[in-house]
Amino acid sequence: MFKKCILCFATLIIGMFIGIAGSQLYENSKRPVMITGENERTGEKEDVPGENENILTPDENDLENDLLDENKNDREKYRKILVGAGGWHRSPSMTAAYGDHYIFSEDGTFIFKYSLADEERRVIDISGNWEIINGDLLHLTIMKKTIREGGEFIPGSPSSLTGYSLVNSTTVKVDVEPYEEVIYPLRDLEIDESSPAPLMLKIGGVQYWKWGGTADETLVMEQTNEEPDIDSEIQVWEGVLEFSESAPPDQSLSYTIKIYKENNEYYGDISIDGFQTMKRIRTKAVGDKNSVNLVFDTYLPDNVGERYEKGDILLSLERKGQKVYTSWGKLQPMLQENKQSGEVYFEYR
Repeated sequence: MFKKCILCFATLIIGMFIGIAGSQLYENSKRPVMITGENERTGEKEDVPGENENILTPDENDLENDLLDENKNDREKYRKILVGAGGWHRSPSMTAAYGDHYIFSEDGTFIFKYSLADEERRVIDISGNWEIINGDLLHLTIMKKTIREGGEFIPGSPSSLTGYSLVNSTTVKVDVEPYEEVIYPLRDLEIDESSPAPLMLKIGGVQYWKWGGTADETLVMEQTNEEPDIDSEIQVWEGVLEFSESAPPDQSLSYTIKIYKENNEYYGDISIDGFQTMKRIRTKAVGDKNSVNLVFDTYLPDNVGERYEKGDILLSLERKGQKVYTSWGKLQPMLQENKQSGEVYFEYR
């Protein structure tokens, strides 16, 4: 009798375990199953959704596709307007060539140049790749920096914002390892027709203005249905401007800027000849009838020495009456007495 009781009790316990296990297996069968697979790119093991993973219904798929399409439209819009030789600047003034500014290129690269008026700064610019993600987020991958090493600080020039200038330093471009990544929201895209740089955009909450470029003209045309008239804005600058400087005993430089139209764009070819110098530079003329920036495009045949990069603002010209005032950018004159911006140096011949 005792053995029969023990046997019945054991049978009861086993039955309970089987029931619990069966119930658990049934519950698990309703859950998503994760199986281990291999990532084709890295070769590493990773979890991959199994057959019981949740699947979107057709209506949910349509909603997701609509959202993706909206993001795609925003992404293409921002890609179109960000690119341009003139770049995005912290000031709408066409003569403020010294300010912080971005240059975004069609090949997905960018450069951010810090203000030239901050003469104490050691980091001159940062550069790398850019892309638009999630419709309206700017993703920057910082891969290189241009910095100034060594040198000494002296009282700054009249145009310095900081009071001191770093001189006798060595400029070097360094790799950023590991790469730095930042994401900025793009907000408040607006057009102000009264501004010399009408296209405005906040990048990471900071207001920037776009200087010239066909992307501006396309957007303005789409929103106003008016064909942009490039000739009415820049044609007045066509011609040849000259400037020369000299110092004893035999140092002299002559500068020539030829502004002309080609393929519906305006260019400024700069020639500099004289003491140990022969420069042949092509720039894009970006601006309007009142002021224009000469933005580095390429070197021409017979040029000697290369120091500029695409997008560099070499100098800015402003017309007041019959006089042309110069604001120096990356291009600087030989003599210290001529380095003051906002003076008359170039004249039409």
